[in-house]
This record gives sequence, C-alpha cells and structure tokens, in this order.
Amino acid sequence: MSTIEFMAFARGNSYIPKVMIVGLVSAYDHFLSRLLSTMFSVKSEIIFTSDKKISFSDLKLYKSIDEARDAIINKEVEAIIRESHHEQFKIIENRLQLELRKDLNVWPDFVELCERRNLFSHTGGVVSAQYLSVCRAHGCKIESVAEGDLLHAKPQYFENAVRTVFEVGAKLAYVIWRKTDREKSDQADSDLNELCFTLIMKKQYKLATSILKVCSYVTKKSGSDNLHKMITVNLANALRLDGHKEASHDILKKEDWTATNDKFQSCVASILGDTERVISVMKQPGGSEIVSAEEYRTWPVFRITRDDTKFKAAFKEVFGEDISFDLGVDGESKINTELAQRST
Repeated sequence: MSTIEFMAFARGNSYIPKVMIVGLVSAYDHFLSRLLSTMFSVKSEIIFTSDKKISFSDLKLYKSIDEARDAIINKEVEAIIRESHHEQFKIIENRLQLELRKDLNVWPDFVELCERRNLFSHTGGVVSAQYLSVCRAHGCKIESVAEGDLLHAKPQYFENAVRTVFEVGAKLAYVIWRKTDREKSDQADSDLNELCFTLIMKKQYKLATSILKVCSYVTKKSGSDNLHKMITVNLANALRLDGHKEASHDILKKEDWTATNDKFQSCVASILGDTERVISVMKQPGGSEIVSAEEYRTWPVFRITRDDTKFKAAFKEVFGEDISFDLGVDGESKINTELAQRST
C-alpha cells in the first residue's frame, strides 16, 4: 500500500464512528415514525379533532376515507419527525397529556447524542453555537466543550449512545402503548418484562434496572399483581447482580410474597441469599417440576445460588446429575427461544 493510499484509508476510517452515530439516530427516527403511525392509527382522535379539515379537492385524490385518513396520519408523522428530537417529545407529551421526560435520567445524554449527530451530518463534528445552546438548555454535561471544538465518537461514547437510544425507545413505546391501548396493558407489561429478562441474561443490568423501574411503578398502580411480582423479581435480581444487594432486598421487602406460589418463593429466596429455602422447594414432593433442572441452570435469578456447594449437592440429589456443564463463552448455557421469553 502506498503512502497516499494509506493516508486515504486512515482518513476514511476516521469517519466510520461518526457514520455509526448518524445511523444509530436515523434508526431511532425510523422507529419513532412507525411508533407515531401506530399511535395515531389506534387513537385517531388525537389528530382527528373538530378543527382538522380537508378540502374537497384534496379528498377527491383518495379512493376511500381510509386512504384519506392514512394520508393525514402520514403528514402528521412527517411534520413531527421534521422537528428536533426534544421538540418531538414536547409534541407527544401535549398530544397524550403525559410527562414522558419525568425521571428520564438519560434525557441529557439523549439530547446531546442527537445534537452531536447533527454536527456529524452538517459540520463534520465541529461544535456550533446551536449545539451548545440546546445542550445547556437540557442539562447536558458539556462544560469542557467550546464552539469550534471537534467532537468524535469513541467506542465508550458509542456504547453509551446505543444504551441511551435503547432505553429511550423502550420506555417511550411502553408508555405510549399503555396510554393508547389500555385493553392490552397486560401485554405491554409482559413484553417489556420479557425484554428486560433478556437484558439480564445478557448481563445488561443497569439498562434492565432503569427500564424495569418504570414498569414496576406503572404496574404497582394499574397492572396485574402476578405481572407486577414478575417485574419486581427481575428488578431486584438485576440490582443484586449489579452489586446493589441492599437496594435489591429493599424492593423485595416492600411486596407481600406469602401468598405466592413455590416458584416465586424459590426465586425470591435466591435473590435474598436464602439457599436453604431454595433447596427446600427443590426437595419437596414434585419440586423438580416447580423449577426444572434447565431453569436452575439458566435463569439469571439463580446465577449466584448456582455456585453454592450445598445447592450443587442438592441439585445432584434431586436431578441425578451435576448442575455444572460446558456453559459457553458467557458463563451460561445457550438460551433457546422459549426459555428466553419466560419472565422469572
């Protein structure tokens, strides 16, 4: 490779992280567009108010009322998507009468990410007065940044950006789903819980914790007790696995577990470090069917308990085999689709 070719390669390679950031925010934009389309379709009264008019000449362009309706929805979505990302949230909040940014701790990171994307798209990353103004207005941490500075997208920044977009998108979809389709609120709770279960499986504890806190708060007020308890178990376990043992135990102690089934009892005991109780459930008549060998091996709620010597001995006694086997690169067995969808 010649010097000129090498320099061209190096220069081109330096743009890749910036392109990835642009692509990440663009993916969010596409997601939001689809989410808004669904929201307006399900709850059409949000835009089809008494002051929403369409001329007869425009109406003649469409073959049916449904086609005209879809066209109006598309125009509404396009109008919102053209706004800045922080303005988009204001519009959605006004339409749904919701506080979407309350307790959304990643909001400053999200705003900064979107503004940095704009810089990468229009200035190559050179900081503008607008970037500084918007970021300061939303509490972004940019104290060391000045106009004219050149911003980059290092690996750590990109990883945080992915987590930020994931969290904002998951919470936004969940809250909007519950607000616009109340009859399916249990499905929304269940799906979000399954999503967070998968995050815990992948050891994304902080991200799972942040999302589950919202779901736990909502289901405590207006959700099924069984789903709320599943969410509580996953939240407590995510905190415990992330090193927040006391906070994990506090969350469990706020709930009444006395009337729950043995599977719940075993999961709660595992999080609390009560290995004797876990073993007791395992050894009782039919205990091998309450929690299966595969569940003991793979569920993250037993991630710490599996290392206990007494638990290993009891497992072999009940199931006739060792709990240990080749767990793979990430320390656990590969999870099949059915198991990954379970909630505890």
